[in-house]
Amino acid sequence: MAVLVDLVCDRSDHIFEDRWSTDIGSCCSKCDGILERLWTLTPAPDPGTHISEKVIVYESLKEGGKIQYPGVGSAPVPARLRARGYEKRELNVRDLASFERKHNVMNERRHYDRNGRGLDD
Repeated sequence: MAVLVDLVCDRSDHIFEDRWSTDIGSCCSKCDGILERLWTLTPAPDPGTHISEKVIVYESLKEGGKIQYPGVGSAPVPARLRARGYEKRELNVRDLASFERKHNVMNERRHYDRNGRGLDD
């Protein structure tokens, strides 16, 4: 059964995204090379983590691992914090558990019960 894969030309390094797996071994349309499967690690965050479940923090290794919690996750790191060495860090669901233990904090959304009970109940 054919599946969608990313292919790369062995001669010119042209990348072809979302091609059928039956195209593996065929000739490149841009040169005389052979198409091979492209094996990469995705640069995107963990595909199992929904955008609404990600946690954004600003961390400064320059100041010994200090943490700042931004009001809005989509905003860039302010210049005053960048000057102090802060960088934006996205935490997915798996990273969040170790972050909570290390910094002795709890994410309400992660521990929320669907029956309406939170950490306080």
